[in-house]
Amino acid sequence: MKKTILALLCIVALLSIALTACNGAELPAANNSETTTSQTSGNQSTGDQSGKQSGDQSGTQSGDQSGNTDTTVTTLAAYKSTALASLNSMINPVVEETEDESIQAALLRFYNTEKEYIESLVDVETAKAVAAKIVEDAKVFAKNTLKPLVIEKLNATVEPLIEKIPQEDLKTSVSSFYTTEMEKLATVETIEDLKSVYAEIVDDTKAFIRTETEKVIIALKNAALEELDPYVSALIEKIPYDSLKTDTQAFYRKEKEKLAAVDTIDGVAPCVSEIKDDLAVYALSKTKEIAVAALEDAVNAGLAKIPNQELKDDLTSFAAQEIAKLNAVTKIEDVPTTLSTVLTETQAHIKALLVSTAKDYMSRLTAIENATAYDYLPEAMHPTYKANIVTAASIDYDFANFTDVTNINKAGFGEQWQMVVENINQSVTMAKVFNVAQTTLSAVGNAVDIYITNSYAEEMEYNFEDSKYTGSFAFKNSVLTFNISFIELVNVPVIGSVQPVIQMQYDLSKDKKTMFISLGDAYKVKYTVSDNFYEMVTKYGITIAGKNASRSSYLSIEKDARGKVVGHIYEYTTYNSSDLIKACADFYVENGYVSVVGNKSAGMVGFDGYINELYLANSGRLLGYEVRETKTIAKVTATYNTLWFNLWDIQGINSVKVTEKSEANESDRSTVDVYCNGSDALLSPTYNTKIIKTSRKYDVEFRNRYYYTYDQASETYTANKVEVPMLFIQEGANFESFSTDLLKDNGITTSVSLNQTYLNKILDDYDTLIDIFIENKDAMSSETIASYLA
Repeated sequence: MKKTILALLCIVALLSIALTACNGAELPAANNSETTTSQTSGNQSTGDQSGKQSGDQSGTQSGDQSGNTDTTVTTLAAYKSTALASLNSMINPVVEETEDESIQAALLRFYNTEKEYIESLVDVETAKAVAAKIVEDAKVFAKNTLKPLVIEKLNATVEPLIEKIPQEDLKTSVSSFYTTEMEKLATVETIEDLKSVYAEIVDDTKAFIRTETEKVIIALKNAALEELDPYVSALIEKIPYDSLKTDTQAFYRKEKEKLAAVDTIDGVAPCVSEIKDDLAVYALSKTKEIAVAALEDAVNAGLAKIPNQELKDDLTSFAAQEIAKLNAVTKIEDVPTTLSTVLTETQAHIKALLVSTAKDYMSRLTAIENATAYDYLPEAMHPTYKANIVTAASIDYDFANFTDVTNINKAGFGEQWQMVVENINQSVTMAKVFNVAQTTLSAVGNAVDIYITNSYAEEMEYNFEDSKYTGSFAFKNSVLTFNISFIELVNVPVIGSVQPVIQMQYDLSKDKKTMFISLGDAYKVKYTVSDNFYEMVTKYGITIAGKNASRSSYLSIEKDARGKVVGHIYEYTTYNSSDLIKACADFYVENGYVSVVGNKSAGMVGFDGYINELYLANSGRLLGYEVRETKTIAKVTATYNTLWFNLWDIQGINSVKVTEKSEANESDRSTVDVYCNGSDALLSPTYNTKIIKTSRKYDVEFRNRYYYTYDQASETYTANKVEVPMLFIQEGANFESFSTDLLKDNGITTSVSLNQTYLNKILDDYDTLIDIFIENKDAMSSETIASYLA
């Protein structure tokens, strides 16, 4: 069809060329006395020179042959000039507008013949009639020579183009119209009329072709719609989704705009084909999109139930294969069947993965739990850290005699971190109860495994019992629960024979395991473990003054994405339903340090303050700490901010002796007598004074230090509490004047040699962490802990 339109366009273009073919070659313009003739494409007339030569020759011949009078010569020349002007006016415009060489040549031949005749005239009477003769000659030339030539040119141009029109009706119509138009040439007698009729034929033919083509295009479009409408109806009938049926109808309305825009005959058929292809692709692709979305919904629901990333990846990979099956469908009617198949396959795969998940997490739940709170802490902060294990001999100090400061072991924990260690160790001990019951748990776990395989559903419940135990298993909302109560007694080392109750829970969505173990009211522990969180709650019996009491504690540790660890400890000792001792601690692991803040201080009588200890995370070494206390002395209440230093960080104190306080010690604040560097002079602290002495600026006191030894025979680690002398200095102005005060009052030249970076860290922690601890310290109570373990 496109070829048809191109042919029609060629007809129009070539008819236009033919129209101008009679109007273009250049010929001489005429005036009263001269004639100028030019030739195009190789033909040339003499123009002005011919006019001049004609005049000269006429004059010469006239003078030589007839001897006419001057009047006769002038009259003859005038007639000839008029005839030449008439000739030029007839031929010149036509030649100038004609580009066809053959027509130009015919015109020039006629022009030259007539011109030669005019120039040859010598008789006045003949010359008088020559202008009329030229007009008659032109008519004859137009009829006998030029008209056949124009007809030949028109036919040679139009007829081959008509033959190329593929539409027979249009071809016949154009041919008939052209034949009728050509009849207009029959009555043409003059060159000018020939030119006008020629232009009219061309214009009329162009208009006819345009009109007829539009009619054909409209007819073809109507026929196309008659073809498309039932095609679309059949296509929509195949679509299995009502919403897509509506969308496809809307898409078809949009596609029909393409057909409306077609303006050529050849453009209709390709447009119809394109619309069909577009509709087929649209309907199939959209149908598959809906099917893929339905499959993805099922997959996403499965992914939400699967916590394990490896199994999630497995399902995602499987789903990609199933989606590929849907996308490979080539017929709309096959999509629902394929979707049903892949949904069935996917649901079966999800079920298999969930069965595997349930079994996997059941296995994890009943397996021996090796994770402890130590897993979240630097190795050097473990009591088992090899580099800090000491021998009993190395910590058997005799400070009643002078002891070289360099002989004081630099390992050992302060009281705040020791409280953290004791709580973690207690959870490890309690967890061993679970290990004792492992044989029974494994047997029950096998039975549950079989139940999961045979009875898997998104929600499962299973109760079991034996002569030795009863229990239950449940799997609901991605939470797996497994409980067991022992009927027979189980022997637990240290504790004795008990009937354990074990409750376990695994939250698959959070990958979090929770374990509760009860050995009766006196022994309970509950802990939760995940990749970035550890929580442990304990309660166990102790003896105070021969009477039963209990100790309860809460420990939580959380690690963020950057590796920062934040932990909390709450510890209570309860006697006769009253909390005798309450101790708390917050601890932080960040940027190579371990900072611990608490309120436990067995070495300070009547202590009611806060302590922040600082350790190096890579070595577990205590760098020092600062204490905040509020005391009222002689009705003066003040807050004391006291820095405590290891003696090896005090330059100028090389040895120390510490004995019981004697009468010679006049300090009403000191608790011991202190001697330095082998001197018999009693260390006398410098005091702050406000009318009376209020507090010591500095002094040496015993502080509890916890060193760990290892017994290879029993493979146990033991904490050894040792009193070690440390130096304290009050912060601020007292710290600034320390060296001066010590030299003035005791004659000892000394200074603090602790690395300034470490000292700044202690001060910064003190300024921030103690206030945070004060906000946290009452967040947990012994009653809250009891409710956790209920």
